[in-house]
Amino acid sequence: MDEFRQKSRFRKIFFSRPVFLLFLAAAVLLAPPLFSVYKKSRQAVLKNKDIEKQAAELGGRLKELEANIGRMGTEAGIEKELRSKFQIKKPGEDFVVIIDNTPKETKEEEPFFFGENSFLQKLLDLIKF
Repeated sequence: MDEFRQKSRFRKIFFSRPVFLLFLAAAVLLAPPLFSVYKKSRQAVLKNKDIEKQAAELGGRLKELEANIGRMGTEAGIEKELRSKFQIKKPGEDFVVIIDNTPKETKEEEPFFFGENSFLQKLLDLIKF
């Protein structure tokens, strides 16, 4: 019976209003720091995802550069790169230059204030009817 009374006394104290208010005050006081920690952890997760994405992009770039280095190790790769960047030729080769002679249509700007279709002429035509 004493055991039951001790449990009953504990329950009365634990479920009393002052203890409830104490727990409520603790929850209210701890909520802002917990929210701040949550925001920081969320930002860290997002930053981690961005860094992983950048690492994957850099890994792809590394593979591309290694392939370019391998290609540049051959005579044909060096020649191709020199021809594309510096427009050089081997001895005995000739360049062919193609010139486009088709006339390009140029649109003449119509005068804004004076002339046949100018702003002032159109305004005068509106006034005259």
